Amino acid sequence: MNITLRSILEADFEFIYAVTKITMQAYVELTWGCWDDNHQRALIYDSIDPSTHQIIQLDGQDIGCLAIERHPTHLQLTKLYLLPQFQRQGIGTFLVQQLIAEAKQRQLPLRLRVLAVNPAYQFYRRQGFVVHEQTTERFLMEYGGNTNA
Repeated sequence: MNITLRSILEADFEFIYAVTKITMQAYVELTWGCWDDNHQRALIYDSIDPSTHQIIQLDGQDIGCLAIERHPTHLQLTKLYLLPQFQRQGIGTFLVQQLIAEAKQRQLPLRLRVLAVNPAYQFYRRQGFVVHEQTTERFLMEYGGNTNA
């Protein structure tokens, strides 16, 4: 498996929207009751930042998107979306392990938030993330649960 990341182009915005819709629509509907395509498209497009977003590729094929915010105090995993046919193949694990290694090397915590109804919560728990805060809609997680992770 040749997993690579590439910088995004403006032409990738529609792909990022499509991947987000495919992977998140059901969980948004379970959490907030509906998915309004126009509203979600605007939110997603507004969230895309070329300095944080990358396209995940497998053997040169676009298969998902990854977004990482690198703050002075922590790394924030904001998106890790893989098309369904590429899930459960070790790709997400590989990418998360790369981020954990970066966080350890920089001696910073790695944080994320996941919708409570999203089974990705269990994936992140298996990777060593723990819940450090919870809202009605989300789990806020951190690798190792402290800044010494």
